[in-house]
Amino acid sequence: VVLLSDIACTAWHGMELGEVKEGQTMALWGCGPVGLIAIMWAKLRGVKRISAIDRIPKRLEMARELGAETINYDDQQVIPTMLQICPGGPDV
Repeated sequence: VVLLSDIACTAWHGMELGEVKEGQTMALWGCGPVGLIAIMWAKLRGVKRISAIDRIPKRLEMARELGAETINYDDQQVIPTMLQICPGGPDV
C-alpha cells in the first residue's frame, strides 16, 4: 500500500505535467507500475488513444489489457510505428 501511494501519485503527476485532456492521443514510454497506472489515469481523463512503448512482453500484455496499443522497441522502430498508429504524432 505504501508503494502504491507513491506510484499512483507519480503517474497522476505525469498526467498533470503533460496536461493530458479528454480526446487527446498519448504515447507512454515504459509500462512498469507507474506507466500502467498512468494508462489507467489517462483512460479516466478520456484520452481517446494510448500507445505504450516497452520491451518486456508481460508489461506490454498488461498495457494491452488496459486498452493501450503497444510497441515493442526490440521488435519495431518506435517513430515509424508510432506514426502509423497516430499520423502526425501523439498530442502528449
